[in-house]
Amino acid sequence: PEQVPEKTPEELAADLAQIEENRAKGLCDDGTKPNRYGCCPGEKFKEVSQMKFACCPREGDGECIEPRKK
Repeated sequence: PEQVPEKTPEELAADLAQIEENRAKGLCDDGTKPNRYGCCPGEKFKEVSQMKFACCPREGDGECIEPRKK
């Protein structure tokens, strides 16, 4: 099996900085645009409480987040 090279702390920090920048622009972590509900791939738009909606992970117990604003 092919070994995936480990990222250096610098590379990880750069990745995190890019994610933060994408989020600040209202984009998904990978830089893609959210769907019309403000959710990204791997998330589903659902009602979490009375008339309050969030983007939640399709799988697992991850945190639901506010839909991104366009």
